[in-house]
Amino acid sequence: MTSADSAASEPLNAPTDEELAQLLEATRQQLKHGTQLARSIRDNSDSLFAPLRPHTPVAPGTYQPTQITRPTLESEGAPAGLSASGTLAASGGATSTSRSVTAGSGEPTGEGQAIADLKSGHAQSEKPETDPLDPDAFDPAILPAPGQVVLCLAQIPEATAALDMAERLVARTQNAGREAAVLLGGAKTVLPGEGERLRSGADFTKYREAHPEAALVVVIIDSPVEAHHRAAQKLLAALPEHMTWAPWDARRSYGECIDWLARKPYDVPVDVLTLHHVWEAPEVHEYRRLPVKIAWLDGAPASAAMWESLSA
Repeated sequence: MTSADSAASEPLNAPTDEELAQLLEATRQQLKHGTQLARSIRDNSDSLFAPLRPHTPVAPGTYQPTQITRPTLESEGAPAGLSASGTLAASGGATSTSRSVTAGSGEPTGEGQAIADLKSGHAQSEKPETDPLDPDAFDPAILPAPGQVVLCLAQIPEATAALDMAERLVARTQNAGREAAVLLGGAKTVLPGEGERLRSGADFTKYREAHPEAALVVVIIDSPVEAHHRAAQKLLAALPEHMTWAPWDARRSYGECIDWLARKPYDVPVDVLTLHHVWEAPEVHEYRRLPVKIAWLDGAPASAAMWESLSA
């Protein structure tokens, strides 16, 4: 036996139980610290970045009336607002309907007044039969039709949830036998991830020309950085008529959600919300009062049965 063989046959010094226990405890502490840090960043990112915003956010209770234009849905052979196949109308054939949202009367009194204003505006608005947000017309399991664009708009703390939502929407569309793709808008510094990336309106136009029948889900982050903001606005200007979806962590404040919707990032109204962490949210049913529709609850279509299960 050679010296090399002899060395190879010698047992390695295995760590003792005490050393393994110390290593495990150190790993647990690092994981705990990382979790606390991530939660702190998520909960405080809006206040940290607020001074950098190139636009002025709407303060609680100061929501002003806006004129919102949204595409209608196909209705032939199906309930109002839905196509026979249960899909949204393609962007090329969609028409626009306008909805005037009227704020409540009286002086603003903080978050409570902002919520009251939004509720009042939603209740008083005149909605045509083909309004895509009509409770009798909206299907939470709806999928984009061939050629349609869905914008996924999210705050920085919701970037990961935005990617997850976009990938789920595309996967479900592909499972229905239709071409679909996720397109990432902006730089990796604001929206990490691998995949087709759009840095300008020309990039979107080029991709659309190569995939004219694909349903496209474009993810854009509401960033306080001026350069990101300008790039996002240029990209949005190149998008055709579209529906806007947004993910939201249901554990966050309902009033915070109201304020973000009222601010309309990039002057884009949100049509549909998807809620995640609904089972851990202390006041998840508050979100049913929002003047936008809720499509998913932790990825599942937000059916009446799903809402009821949250109360069980």
